[in-house]
Order: sequence, then C-alpha cells, then structure tokens
Amino acid sequence: MSRRRVLGLAAGAVLLSGTAGLAQPLPVYQPPGAAAPFVETMVFTPTPVHDWSGFYLGANVGWGFGAVAGTEGGVTDSWSANGLNVGITAGMNWSQFSPLFLGLQLEVGWTFFAAGSSTALATATATSLTMYGSFRVRAGYLFNDWLVYATAGPAWQRVTASGVGITASPHTQVHPGFAFGAGVERPINDTMIARFEVLSGRFADLPYDGGNITLQPRRLDLRFSLLWQFDPK
Repeated sequence: MSRRRVLGLAAGAVLLSGTAGLAQPLPVYQPPGAAAPFVETMVFTPTPVHDWSGFYLGANVGWGFGAVAGTEGGVTDSWSANGLNVGITAGMNWSQFSPLFLGLQLEVGWTFFAAGSSTALATATATSLTMYGSFRVRAGYLFNDWLVYATAGPAWQRVTASGVGITASPHTQVHPGFAFGAGVERPINDTMIARFEVLSGRFADLPYDGGNITLQPRRLDLRFSLLWQFDPK
C-alpha cells in the first residue's frame, strides 16, 4: 500500500471519530443522591382572570348634581339641589358569555341634597331630593381583570316641596323615571370589587299644590362602590 493511501485512511478515521463524538448527547447534570436525572425547566403560570358570575351586595357613596324644573301659570323656572348621596345595592352577574357580560341590579339610596328654591314662580317653592332607587340592566365587556359596562332601567325619585302657598306643606311625592349611565369595575381580591359609576336620572313632571304648580327633578351622580361577591368561582 502506498504512503499516500495510508495517510488518507488515517485522516478519514480521525474525521469519523470526531463526528461520532459530536453526535453524543450532552451530559445531564444530576445532583449527588438524586434518583433520576435532574432537568431544570421553566413553568409558565398564566395571570388569573376574575370570575364575575354570581350574586353580590354592596354600598356606594358619591356626589350628585341635581336640578328641579317648575312650571306655574305659564312661567317656567329651574333651580339646583346638589349634595351627597349614599346607597345600598344588590345584583346578579352572568359572565359565561365572556368576553361579553350581562347583569341585573337593584338599588336604593338616600340623597342629602341641599334644598334649592325658585325665585321666578309666584308660589315660593323650596325642594329637596331625598330617597331614590332603580332597577337596571347592565351589559359590558370583560378584558383581563377589568369590566367596562353600560346600564339603563326604570328609576324613581322622592321630592319634598315646601313654601308659602303649598297646600299641606311640605308636600312629598315619588316621581317615576328612567336612569342610564356607565361604569368600570376591578376586583380587589377574590370576594371584593371596586366600582366607579356615572349615572343620570330623568323623572316625570308631577303636579303639586292641587295642580297649581308642577315639578320635574333630574340628577347626575358620580359614585364609588365597594361590592362583596358571594361564592366566587
């Protein structure tokens, strides 16, 4: 065999042995005493998403911007009656249509609006907006741990009118109406939810003082609520 052929075979053997070495798997680290090879891995844990479904009960506090429009003998006047409001609320949520959301809510509240009064009407009239309530549908959109919604439904507002010329003063009536608005919610923990809501109310025009004067209240509320959710999943 020639010297050139011998050198070629030797070079081929070296190349094959190097390739075989590269094909071997890399050693796996195994701590002393471990029963099986130890392989370190990274586990991805998804961010939890709150389950909004179920019954809830809560309380709210806020500030209301109210007004009353009065008409007497063809003369119309409007005056403000603003102040603090507090209330309680209860509702039921359904979120199995996620990311769409549907809910029902019932609320009752107390309005500490300073009495406004008219200076243009013949009957001296001072009015206070006291209790209110509503039963509303809520529909919204869920994303991550946020809920954005719109709401609307029937409502009522109790008004007390007093002044010279008002028969059986003070005269109190409940005005039926309609409430609508929007809000945003986010869970604080598994059972508590924080809510910020803007709600507007428009109510019927009712006669006072035997029909000599008619009054029509309206209001716009900014509210913050804390809600306790029962049996969250």
